[in-house]
Amino acid sequence: MKLITDTLDFFEKFTQQECRGNYREAARRLGISYTTFYSWMVNKDRLPTLKALESVFARLNVSLTFPNTQLLDYTFIPCGRASLGPDGQLVIQERPHTPFAMEMNWLTHENVSTEDAVYIEVEDQAMAPLLTPGDFALVDRSDTFLMSNRVYLFSIGPDLMLRRVIRTPKGLTLHADNQEYVDVPIAQEDMPSLTTHGRLRWASRLFA
Repeated sequence: MKLITDTLDFFEKFTQQECRGNYREAARRLGISYTTFYSWMVNKDRLPTLKALESVFARLNVSLTFPNTQLLDYTFIPCGRASLGPDGQLVIQERPHTPFAMEMNWLTHENVSTEDAVYIEVEDQAMAPLLTPGDFALVDRSDTFLMSNRVYLFSIGPDLMLRRVIRTPKGLTLHADNQEYVDVPIAQEDMPSLTTHGRLRWASRLFA
């Protein structure tokens, strides 16, 4: 995920410094369709995949080498209840004997950080029916680049919440899929009070 966000940062600097802020010109010079580039850089409703960036890297004479994930097989993802530590950082109170084993090849393919992925126990109905109490939500803590209509784990003060991001002209709305819960508007000037702890990438549910 860091490679993707670093690449987007480079694209932004390239656009501003080499193309005088002209995204259409930057897209042309990078060999990317303007619609796709605009979606990545301005609308921020999509992230590029490594496959989509291969031709761009080739144009820039950059080569990527990936580890042989076939030898790694599976990794164990910590699992438990999420809370905030004294410094506001995410703390996982791990459940004994319940780490999730996940295939490394799948995590790599989906750009999920194997070091920063955690399963947290869902404790409320705010995102029902997508997520219900007792479900386990896979959150990638390295993925904090906010895209509209994606679900993230946030904290505002002492409160942790899984919410869907909706971009608005004035900032963001933290949307609860369950209509019984109130949406939380975040104005641009209030963004410093919002902490993003990662993006929802997968969920597991145990049926009794």
